[in-house]
Amino acid sequence: MKVTKTSGAVRTPWQRALDSAGITTAKLRRDYTTAARRLLTRETAGYAAVRALLPARLQPHLVAATAFSCATDDIVDAERPVAVRTAAFGRWREATRTALDTGRSRFPVLRAYAHTAAVCEQSPGGVLEYLEGTAGDLEFTGFETEAAYQAYVDRLTLPFLMISTGLQYPGGGDPAVRARWRPFADASQRLDFLTDLHTDLRAGRLCLPREDLTRHGVTVTDLAGARDTYGVRRLIAETCARTRAALTEAHGVLEIATPDYQPLVRAGLSLWEHRLNEVERRGAAVLRRPVSTGIREPLSILLRETRERGRERERGQRQGQGQGQGRASASDGVFSD
Repeated sequence: MKVTKTSGAVRTPWQRALDSAGITTAKLRRDYTTAARRLLTRETAGYAAVRALLPARLQPHLVAATAFSCATDDIVDAERPVAVRTAAFGRWREATRTALDTGRSRFPVLRAYAHTAAVCEQSPGGVLEYLEGTAGDLEFTGFETEAAYQAYVDRLTLPFLMISTGLQYPGGGDPAVRARWRPFADASQRLDFLTDLHTDLRAGRLCLPREDLTRHGVTVTDLAGARDTYGVRRLIAETCARTRAALTEAHGVLEIATPDYQPLVRAGLSLWEHRLNEVERRGAAVLRRPVSTGIREPLSILLRETRERGRERERGQRQGQGQGQGRASASDGVFSD
């Protein structure tokens, strides 16, 4: 484990990140560490990317925001009756409102996120918009039309995205900023639906617009049975083409992402390109099993961006503009505080 001694005390990279973010009280440090533990367990690759590609002073805040989003998502997606999930989500929504108003909560992840929202000047309205959109997902029944899917992106996917990416901007991003991030949200949502087609169909969920199936002469039974027909191949190809168009447009966010966030955004876009390439290669075979990105390509992307970030920092230092932020591995010291 990589450690540093300061004034006789041993400091782990995670502790130094908390120091850099100005998180000094013992209770709050424990709250952020709980959020980090949760994110490391649930989204290991994403956590590693945050720790490797974001300056230390920003890492705890993005960890807290993402952990909050994941905790909210987990309540909605839990394999429990709708009534039980609805009641649990209602309690979580009220707890979130209280945490944002007062900073107090019995949930460590909420305490950490409430502190991040305050420090990063995030608008409570954006968080409440996300929660309202998420509430509609408790009884998800699919989409009849492409327009219904697009409304879903506006109501849920984009607000979900801005919980984390909005930390770059005061207030979480104005309408112009949100509009620039929308193709990013569209691409990520379509790609998730494509890569999870097998899993969703086995659970009785259809996440492709039903009008698309009708246009290509495809039934849900065809998809659930993983039938490799001309209509199924055309349906998958059309969905991939829409995803590709959104992903191409999504690269425009690099123009408005702050320099600190650009390596992380580039890595995400590169990973999505890899995943979409795999879906296109498989075609109708995506119906037979979930699409996994494996470990080799994500690791390659992470290492490439880590090296590039190091070069950019060295260039900045030579120009007298670098801040000399340290870089940490994915799990060094996350559980120690």
